[in-house]
Amino acid sequence: MSERFEKLSARSRLETPLENRFRGLDWDAEAFSRGSEKVARFLGTGRYLVIQTAIVAVWILLNIFALRLQWDPYPFILLNLAFSTQAAYA
Repeated sequence: MSERFEKLSARSRLETPLENRFRGLDWDAEAFSRGSEKVARFLGTGRYLVIQTAIVAVWILLNIFALRLQWDPYPFILLNLAFSTQAAYA
């Protein structure tokens, strides 16, 4: 069994990472990780919750009372889609 394992090329072995999965796209994985960590930390703050609550309240009030601005009438399907997208990132 070890002979068969040794015959596998380094590229086909699962413990060997691919060198460059995205050809022509050179990005720093550590910088991306730091950025995503900052976003995740912000999503858990009270400041974010206050901002999100204000946006949702304005969204609902405009869609209920402003007859000419109703882009997402009740049951607020677009707002629900926005929440689903946010939950996927959070």
